[in-house]
Amino acid sequence: MEVKSWKRGQLGCEVNNGDAFTVKVNTTDPDRTTTVHTESYSGSQEEKLIRFGSGRSRGYAANVEIDVTGGRPKFRHVSLDAIANGANARRDVQ
Repeated sequence: MEVKSWKRGQLGCEVNNGDAFTVKVNTTDPDRTTTVHTESYSGSQEEKLIRFGSGRSRGYAANVEIDVTGGRPKFRHVSLDAIANGANARRDVQ
């Protein structure tokens, strides 16, 4: 229950010609929304693995929001990785 640094995420999807969507990461306390990926696909059916950074987001909790703006993409899985606060903190060693 502490502030975490949200580093990266992954989205598995199946897209067809005309599919379009935006991936956003929403954090809680501080409340912030960051657009991390925009997809506009033109081609035949394809399964994709999209990796994205979270824009150096920090917060107690986070979720991934997907806004579909065209077509009907199918989403297989989504993940978001974090590092607990203090893992990268500077320390004086004597």
